[in-house]
Amino acid sequence: MTRNISFRRSQGHGELWGKKIQGSPYTVRVYDTGRVAVSDMPSSGLLGQPVVFDIDASKAGSGNIEIMISGGEIACSVQNHGNYWFTASFLPVSIEYHTIEMKFNKEHVPGSPWRITIADAKSMTVSGRGLEYVQVNKTASFSIIMNNLDPKQFAVSILETACNTN
Repeated sequence: MTRNISFRRSQGHGELWGKKIQGSPYTVRVYDTGRVAVSDMPSSGLLGQPVVFDIDASKAGSGNIEIMISGGEIACSVQNHGNYWFTASFLPVSIEYHTIEMKFNKEHVPGSPWRITIADAKSMTVSGRGLEYVQVNKTASFSIIMNNLDPKQFAVSILETACNTN
């Protein structure tokens, strides 16, 4: 006779109707896909430049992470930092949306799949006085012309560098 038994982590023990189950106790690996955290997932990337994101599975329990880029057509590299912390990256090879699917023990992690817009930097033009000299505490501006690209899909980062005015 076969019976299916459902239990929660706190209820797993080796008796059924007061009788010991042969081979028990059983070791069960417990996991929670909802505790896999993905950070720094970009909404866009550039052709030929790595797209990089971080994964924290340290609170998710035991399991395997699977990452598939554009249906498995693009290779994904994963660097293990230990303690279930990872950095993943892939190199876009075409100007189109790339889909990132991520699963933990064959179940989608929160947010998966992600859709990343890939553009060719050669199709963009950046110009303006704000790219040259910028006075401290003054507003500066520049223009980005994005031929046939949706500007809502791209982020611009202004990186501050230390300057010495002495």
